[in-house]
Amino acid sequence: MMNIYRLVPVMFLCMISGLNNIYSQNTDLNCRSSEQNKIILQQSSEAQAEYLMHEKFTSDFVENLKKLRNNSTSQASAYIIPVVFHVFGTSFSGQTVTQSKIEQALSVLNEEFQGLNDDFNSVDARFDGVKQFMNIEFRLAQIDPDGNSTSGVMFYGVQNGFGNGSGYDAKIRQYAWDNYKYMNVYIQSDLYNDGGTTNSGVAWYPNTQMSNKNTARVVYNGRYLYGNTDPEFASVLTHEFGHWLNLIHTFEGGCSYPNDQVTDTPPENSSISDNCNPATNCEGNYINHENYMGYNGADGCYKMFTQGQVNRMLAALEHPARKPLWQESNLIATGTSDVGSITVEAPSSLVASAVSSSKIDLTWNDNSNNEEGFSIEQSVNGGSYSQIATVGANTTNYSNTNLAAFTQYSYRVRAYAGSTNSSYSNVASATTLEDSNTYCDISGNTKYEFIKNVSIGSFSYSSSASSSGYEDNTAKVITLSPGANTSVSLSPGFAGRSYTEYWSIWIDYNNNNTFESSERVVSGLSGTGDVNGSFTVDSNASGTARMRIVMKYNSTPSSACGEIGDGEAEDYTVDFSGSGNPDPTVLPAPANVRSAGTYSSGFYAGWDLVDGATSYEVQLFNGTWENEGTSTTYYFWIPKQGNITSYTFRVRARNSEGVSEWSNEFTVNLPVAGPMTSSFNFYPNPSDGQIQFYIPKDRGDFTVEVYNSTGKMVDEVSNQFHYSTQHLTSGIYLLRLRGDGESATKRLIVK
Repeated sequence: MMNIYRLVPVMFLCMISGLNNIYSQNTDLNCRSSEQNKIILQQSSEAQAEYLMHEKFTSDFVENLKKLRNNSTSQASAYIIPVVFHVFGTSFSGQTVTQSKIEQALSVLNEEFQGLNDDFNSVDARFDGVKQFMNIEFRLAQIDPDGNSTSGVMFYGVQNGFGNGSGYDAKIRQYAWDNYKYMNVYIQSDLYNDGGTTNSGVAWYPNTQMSNKNTARVVYNGRYLYGNTDPEFASVLTHEFGHWLNLIHTFEGGCSYPNDQVTDTPPENSSISDNCNPATNCEGNYINHENYMGYNGADGCYKMFTQGQVNRMLAALEHPARKPLWQESNLIATGTSDVGSITVEAPSSLVASAVSSSKIDLTWNDNSNNEEGFSIEQSVNGGSYSQIATVGANTTNYSNTNLAAFTQYSYRVRAYAGSTNSSYSNVASATTLEDSNTYCDISGNTKYEFIKNVSIGSFSYSSSASSSGYEDNTAKVITLSPGANTSVSLSPGFAGRSYTEYWSIWIDYNNNNTFESSERVVSGLSGTGDVNGSFTVDSNASGTARMRIVMKYNSTPSSACGEIGDGEAEDYTVDFSGSGNPDPTVLPAPANVRSAGTYSSGFYAGWDLVDGATSYEVQLFNGTWENEGTSTTYYFWIPKQGNITSYTFRVRARNSEGVSEWSNEFTVNLPVAGPMTSSFNFYPNPSDGQIQFYIPKDRGDFTVEVYNSTGKMVDEVSNQFHYSTQHLTSGIYLLRLRGDGESATKRLIVK
């Protein structure tokens, strides 16, 4: 079906009524999704906005997934989801639910997701070309939230009503296990506490609000577990797990698009279309009656998901409410990892070396091959140890900066993998040098101008005006490679109007505390704004040295000492530990750098794929640029760090031959709670036929005016949430919302 945004139900309630007996199911199925969707959306505009955001992410994800598959024969990653079943009561319309029945039901469900069901190869020939298995396994948790052993199935006294959308949250939270670690499935008999025992199940879409509240769940009737009902009808559990992974009923919306947001499932007139007999829809095309996300298959022919549905579920696994569950560290913590019980070897031969009055370098041997990183702990003057940093796997060094002069520091290091830690390394100690800074003094006047930003190689640092015209930034370390040609970008800041500023840079290569004329590595740069240049690092340079940058108004700085006049100087520490000449630039920089999804818990850094690139390096700016991680696709998840809500990142492409330049920087601001919302939005944009307006329910009457690129109003609609763009010619339009004395304007592109 057409991949066009529609405010589809956030919650799916699949009610099966009128059963004559356990093994003879009536197929007159009803669904409360529309009713429950209205309730959820009215209660939370944040949930509605998050859904819209993830729909856009899903659209981009699927398109890029198709491109990646066209360029690669590799299989998709395998996913493991830890699951806990909470069973309430002992009788489910005369049937029992036991540990072995849960295990059997989950085994059958996994076969159906993986295409191992015995009828997968007998799919209707009309849909055999689009059937698709998913490389995923749902496993019963083996470790509970307290670290104790568990069977993954918990048994309690009778409780009912967890299928309701509200009114039961507090009670659900009493039993829930952490939603960011476990998929919670609740087995009950009366799902809505209304006396009915023939409702099969309910499942919710990915929703960070629900996960934050520990109410994300699947609720299922124990009467319909495998072993308690007809084997085909028991596949309704697979249907519900599909909803948990963001799938919509194939019949949703009937023959009015966009239906279920998947292009390879034909529209269905209603939830029932001749049961397991091939039938045609309103367009005269055959429906996919064997699809797990319809109702027809419950009569005995559930067999398949489509390629489009699997792509949509893969996108759901990237949602912040689902992604943490399948991370290896969580699989280890819940006892569901293929790695099993692991041990991590401790690092050894830790050495601490004082480099200056404010810096100590650490080195150690990496003795493990399975660590995820190293934790570094510090003790000051014999005090207690505390963690000061973590570094990635295979790292064997760390520089501890911003230390006090002539102070003893002791260190120990251990490796970790998930929640498993190695024993500690040996303890290594060093005392920082005395603060014997004998470099010549320099000062300036920053009333009119100052050094705003310094970017050298991959290093970047921004600052404000100093009071004395000199700033000691020697705690900031610039890593250079001996013999490498290194780029320089320098930016002035101004209190008012701009002036022409001149720049010089010195490096004290021989560490004799004097900036000699032969050690001036940059000069001749001038301008009223950013200036760019480069220099070649001395091929014999080693260890560390001091760098001095001088900016002077109206003339070139010829000395690194004394009174500058109008201008400023800054000192930095240089570390010559780089790996020789930098990688050659062989690729174009990634374009369209953006947020591919912004949530209160973090965001997806996004960019356009670069032809020929095999990976992408992502850096965050935190005073200096720091490596955040590597991606092999067009996005990278950056979780919220502490209370920080504003993040600036950049990305560059890489392959075996070299790299690209760094992309443009992009800043993302996280919302205080929930995803970023807007009083006026629409989707999709660009449009190829129809768009859906998102406008808060409490706004009242509204009008949307459509203007072409010449400013002429070409259309106007009032109090409508759907708008067809088929009558508009290709181009750029402005859509203006008017209502309640307010207005907002957004740009629309029509294909």
